[in-house]
Amino acid sequence: MRAALIGVACTVVLALGLSASAGNYEPPKYDPPDKPKYEPKPRPTPKPTPKPKPKPKVDCSKHFQAESMYDLSGKQDEGKSLGAAWIKRTCDKIEGHVTVKVDKAWEAYSVWWVIFNHPDKCTGGKCDADDAEAGWDSPSAPATIHASGAISAATGHREYVTVKKEVEIDPKREKYLEYLEKKYGRPMPRLKPPLMRMPVNAGVITVTFGLHAGQEGRGKPCCSGKLYHDNAKGAEIHIVVSQGSHKDGWVKALTTPGEEHRYAVFKKTRH
Repeated sequence: MRAALIGVACTVVLALGLSASAGNYEPPKYDPPDKPKYEPKPRPTPKPTPKPKPKPKVDCSKHFQAESMYDLSGKQDEGKSLGAAWIKRTCDKIEGHVTVKVDKAWEAYSVWWVIFNHPDKCTGGKCDADDAEAGWDSPSAPATIHASGAISAATGHREYVTVKKEVEIDPKREKYLEYLEKKYGRPMPRLKPPLMRMPVNAGVITVTFGLHAGQEGRGKPCCSGKLYHDNAKGAEIHIVVSQGSHKDGWVKALTTPGEEHRYAVFKKTRH
């Protein structure tokens, strides 16, 4: 009995001691391992977007030019002003007007634009018929475009034109001259056709017309090419009046080129 009481007492004392020590118990501290610090990756520096080059400003104000018209056929009045033409240029449009004296009244005349988009590339430093006939792919980029047509009105004045009178050749005389040439070994003089002054009823045409950039000249053999955009002031403009004949029909005479008759040249205004 005594031994049992001693065992219970020891158990109680041990329990009290454990409880006392449990109140002062501190568990060991846990130090987690050091985590690597997060450092964000540097973002790549974006390349600067290149700014588009500003387009050169195109002067679209109207520019007025006036020139005299001269004879192109070489028959008469060479170097003498026979009328006038004017044009108004903007960046993409040309307006034109022609008032010129022509050889005949009541005849059909057609008016043409002859354009050289790159006049600096014309052969010999001057744009002429050779450059115009070189084709659209040539360096000067020529264009031939129908502008308008008109029936000439009478001026009320009679003009005189120098023409060569046809001379009938006598076959017997020609044969005899050939015989003399063989006999003497030198050319024999022949009759020259006399020059005569023939009266004609002079005429005049007055016509206004226009052209837009990109408007193409179509059809063969007369028309090809176009006026470049924003190049109305950088192109050299020729206005040509062509003489047709109503005997071939009025429509054909007014819309197809005939014998070149009058012309005016307008140099470029933008350099």
